[in-house]
Amino acid sequence: MIGSGRTKLGIVYAAGGSGGHIYPMLAVDEALRTQHAADAVWICSERAIDAEVLTAAGREPMPIPARQAARAPKALASLAWNWGRAVRESRAAIVELRERTDRLVMLTTGGFVSAPAAQAAQRENVPIAMLALDAIPGRASRFVAHRAAALLSVYDLPTYQHVGPVVRTSARATLAPAHAREALSLDPNRPTLLITGGSQGAQSINNLAIAFTEAHRATFDHWQIIHQTGRADEDRVRAHYDQFGIASVVSPLLDPVGTALAAADLALTRAGAGTVAELWAARLPAVLMPYPYHRDQHQAANAAPLVGGGILRTDRIDPAQNLAEAGQSLLDLMSTPDNLASMRAALETLPSADGAERVAKILAALA
Repeated sequence: MIGSGRTKLGIVYAAGGSGGHIYPMLAVDEALRTQHAADAVWICSERAIDAEVLTAAGREPMPIPARQAARAPKALASLAWNWGRAVRESRAAIVELRERTDRLVMLTTGGFVSAPAAQAAQRENVPIAMLALDAIPGRASRFVAHRAAALLSVYDLPTYQHVGPVVRTSARATLAPAHAREALSLDPNRPTLLITGGSQGAQSINNLAIAFTEAHRATFDHWQIIHQTGRADEDRVRAHYDQFGIASVVSPLLDPVGTALAAADLALTRAGAGTVAELWAARLPAVLMPYPYHRDQHQAANAAPLVGGGILRTDRIDPAQNLAEAGQSLLDLMSTPDNLASMRAALETLPSADGAERVAKILAALA
């Protein structure tokens, strides 16, 4: 209704459980608002990381009691017990947004929050856009796909529209390396290793970092570290670097991460969809250690486009085994600047990481 004071476009964003599901939606929202007057609700999980990420981005989290599907009887019982309330609370959020907008669309990036939220959207006749972030869509994404009006994917998948990597502005490496290092209070002229296990950290990667820096202490007379640990390991990792006199920045969550990506010459990371997209956009060489406990090993598939600019290594979980394999790859690269330059050149041949703009246009048309 023109002149009613209502915005034309309402977006229901629905996903959570990790920053990896939320950050791409923030990127799309950022792109969308450059072209449209829009209002939004942010349906997420009850995990603290969701509220932390959304609040830091200036969005209001609307947690629902969604639960992960699992084979364990208690987990299945919890899923069933909370399903109805999760759907009802999602519907209430949709109805509230409808009261102040003219047209609605839902965007979800999968994960356990997406299933009850999509059920609610279907009941409220709101079109759903499913953005598959991983090279192998998970169970919840497949559930939503049957209800979606648009199937979008970061990867080139059958039946999905390929949009490419989705990266928010704050995760783009826009600063010159020296300026980025200065912003982080590091030596502007010293090569820098970025270590991250994602928004919640990765204990096996943290353990490898500790073992690697102890075994190759002399390397860090010339290199410095930026390490996103997750909350559980922050104090332990920081104390280790302090003990060994290693120049470092240690944080449980790097947000915005763009400064860290710009500062780095090499990364040691997982291969979650968000991490892969950010490495892609930054053209940053990496040793990638996919999460080892996924049954479908989709993180290994996620990393495929980076091969040539990245080295894929199995996470053996045991620090000694990881030191012998992934650690040796790290050492080789840190010792040979020419190899790093060749890897970065390979990454420069990748297409632009402009998926957020493409998804924003699709959402506006779908609504």
